[in-house]
Amino acid sequence: MKKNWNEDELLTDFVLMPNELHLSMVNKTEANRLGFALLLKYFQQEAKFPSIKQDVPKVIIEYIAKQLDIPPQRFEEYRWGGKEKTYTRHRKTIRDFFGFQELTRIDNERFEQWLEGQVPFTHDTDYLTNQAYSLFRKWKVETPSIGSLKRMIDSAIDTFEKNLYQDTYQQLSSKTCTRLDALLESHDNIVSDEEESDILAFRQLLASPRKPSVNTMEMEVKKLLAIRHLQIPNGLFHHLTPKLIKKY
Repeated sequence: MKKNWNEDELLTDFVLMPNELHLSMVNKTEANRLGFALLLKYFQQEAKFPSIKQDVPKVIIEYIAKQLDIPPQRFEEYRWGGKEKTYTRHRKTIRDFFGFQELTRIDNERFEQWLEGQVPFTHDTDYLTNQAYSLFRKWKVETPSIGSLKRMIDSAIDTFEKNLYQDTYQQLSSKTCTRLDALLESHDNIVSDEEESDILAFRQLLASPRKPSVNTMEMEVKKLLAIRHLQIPNGLFHHLTPKLIKKY
């Protein structure tokens, strides 16, 4: 959740409605009333609960505390954590209020399947994270923790890459593999005067062109011929997006 909110945003998003106010006032202590109300409005905005108290912006604490006529400092007294019965009960009440369910194994599997369909097109983790939040909100399922979400996204990308490497290798002929090995060996055994050698090293293929000159042109031609000599199949990466091709 962002930290800064203006008056119009506070009025639009953080005013306690009568039914929300009633649910908050059911709690006996001021700390529990304020804690419940903050969890409720946070969940309403984010479709998830804050991981720690510090995730709730100070301006939100003060704004909701004022509506409840409770000192904002009472939030410090609110008992936090999964082992706290009141905190756990509050979360369940809020999920039920908004028609959400706790995350289940089936939800995780469904999300993993969704990720499998996304990673062939993008590895932008910020984009995937934002899309995941929207997806869980649509499913009315509480979002996984930030750490869990990151691990699932990273795992999906890692699995995609391993499959990509294996599929790529299987499409290469034995002749191409032999020539690639020779190219890599030339990189390991590169001589000090490599610029004058007829054998190109792998790192020379990766190097950007130098200043325009006859030598530069000759080197670029040698690089092109060396790549053609590998006989890499056409359309090997036709299924990848330009961004992923650039990445690899």
